[in-house]
Amino acid sequence: KMPYRPQGEILLVYPDEDAKDAITIRVGDLRRLRSHEFLNDTLVDYYLKYLQIQIAELPGGKEKLQRCHFFNSFFYKRLLGKSEAKTREER
Repeated sequence: KMPYRPQGEILLVYPDEDAKDAITIRVGDLRRLRSHEFLNDTLVDYYLKYLQIQIAELPGGKEKLQRCHFFNSFFYKRLLGKSEAKTREER
């Protein structure tokens, strides 16, 4: 069992703090990796970022990434929010 640590305590910034789209993993996110828990957006974004970096390091990986786009998990929420705003304006 993990000793108590505040939910908001930062455990990891990936790939590093200076990266434009760095992912910050906190204690609360780590607890989502337990059995019978659901993953959250931050963990999904972390894994997508991890995959991008791993692919980029493969031979020909940078060229492969030029043909791909990785949306973060907040994209859909933002897209949905804009769609809902348009619907309200049309009424």
